[in-house]
Amino acid sequence: MIKDDLATPALVVDKDVLQQVPDAVIVRLSEEHAVIEVEQEGLLGIKDRLEIIPNHVCPVVNLTDTLYVTEGDEVKDIWTVAARGRVR
Repeated sequence: MIKDDLATPALVVDKDVLQQVPDAVIVRLSEEHAVIEVEQEGLLGIKDRLEIIPNHVCPVVNLTDTLYVTEGDEVKDIWTVAARGRVR
């Protein structure tokens, strides 16, 4: 199991991209963890940090206070989410 810091609704099990391991597949999600399958044994370890690019965040962007705009490992900007907590 790999811990992530994203809300579960932000991830879609079969569509997310793991930047460091392109052939990895997220097969199951819970509130704070993801189960990831990789072909090569030992490729990922406990506490490895991964960058996961969600394929669709529109329905969950209002569930966080801030968004971090990054380029590589550098945080370029921090955006406050004006719609935080607003739902119809």
